[in-house]
Amino acid sequence: MRLHPRWITLGALALLVALATAASAQCPPGVGCTEYLGAGRKGSFFRILVPENWDGDVFLVNHGLELDPLTIAPHNTCKGDRTKACTTDAQCAGIGPASCFKITMLGLDQILLPKGKAVGASTFSQISWSAFQSRFDLKEMIKFLGRKGPGKPKRIIMTGISGGGAVTVDATMRLKAGKYIHGAVPLCAAAGGGTPTVDAATDYRLVYDYLCKDVPGGSLSSLPDVGDPTLSQVEFALIANTCMGLLAPSADPVEAAAQTARRNAMFALTKTPGPNFNIIHVLGFSVLAMGDFVLDPERLNGRRPGWNAGIDYGDAIGGDFNATVPRFDAGPGRKKMAQNPYVDFTRGIARRVNYPILSFAGRTDHICTPEFQKVYSDAAALGGKDVAQIWGSTGGHCVFTPSELRAVMEEYLEWLDSYRSANADKPTTADVRARCLSLPGSSPSQCNFDTAFTPPPLPSRVPARADWPESAKHPLP
Repeated sequence: MRLHPRWITLGALALLVALATAASAQCPPGVGCTEYLGAGRKGSFFRILVPENWDGDVFLVNHGLELDPLTIAPHNTCKGDRTKACTTDAQCAGIGPASCFKITMLGLDQILLPKGKAVGASTFSQISWSAFQSRFDLKEMIKFLGRKGPGKPKRIIMTGISGGGAVTVDATMRLKAGKYIHGAVPLCAAAGGGTPTVDAATDYRLVYDYLCKDVPGGSLSSLPDVGDPTLSQVEFALIANTCMGLLAPSADPVEAAAQTARRNAMFALTKTPGPNFNIIHVLGFSVLAMGDFVLDPERLNGRRPGWNAGIDYGDAIGGDFNATVPRFDAGPGRKKMAQNPYVDFTRGIARRVNYPILSFAGRTDHICTPEFQKVYSDAAALGGKDVAQIWGSTGGHCVFTPSELRAVMEEYLEWLDSYRSANADKPTTADVRARCLSLPGSSPSQCNFDTAFTPPPLPSRVPARADWPESAKHPLP
């Protein structure tokens, strides 16, 4: 049975009242800080660390894709029983998965607290990458600081990885500049907007279906733009392995060769880099994560968000895929997906953005692809906004070293402090790499950046749909 954040027992409510108070916290060596725990009205829970020498700035750290509803819970409580406090997994023995849930700051607290910056993080009130209520969850953390915390923040900077990067991008579109947001650092963000992200996931699934639809035990029964959240991750992985031998090839040499051929075709047609697990990673997003929010009654409630009728896949996907792929008209869920977010700095709240944005992503990220980062950078350019794009050179999804993250944050803080002054200096990838190499104990192996990379446009990977944001449909040179 699916858990929803609104289902809170009286015992849990009593616990939340107790949690909404200050307490001592684990802080970096030499840094004293106070921990504040609270809950939002829509069902989120949050944690905020404020250093003793707080300068008034707060970084709100947005976590990535999460499919476990038990992670919408208070900090230091047992997953499966929000009324049971804990600090270690052992204290949760016999309760659900026997795990003590902790709201993570993704390690950024270790970088930012010593600099006098407060750091906060929310569970959000919804799981998956498409957290439609995230802006409200973020606002409640900000308001909490002024009402029950140490005071009103001077500046609020949003950051986050992967799906949390998408939350960060959404915040730049929806939160009032100068009141709820004063800067942003999206990290390996799903930054292309709601409909482009859905269409990229749907097309990936369509390629899998094209290659595997006739493989016994290797096909998926759900609609390509809907997905299936009822599959366990193990069941899903076994299906994908049956078709492509991604985890272990068939014992039959003939079938093993067929698996290899299908797997190689998947890599080629989707432009996904190796290793094999990357296919499972992206396909899992298309099936499990899509299914979660499409079928969620509080989000799309089963309304299909895809659209490929009339689309020419000839340039983006080869073979006879274009002639044989199933076609479907624009689904009734597209309108809502377009709002989550519609990446456009030329209208609405986003038009009034007046702060610096630093985006950091990997040149070969197979989930939050470079093409998504180009959509966001182009949208900023079309709206006259300041975005610095930093490129990492390590393979994989959101793979950053501590030195790389520290260098990115330190360069951003210098830019933020000098913004709109005569000495303002927008950082480049070369600047961040140089700072990374200068950090104590750092080395070239910990500073993996590409100073020459130029991202391709999204339509080179995913054919554009008519309702995409302008920056995705017609990318800048």
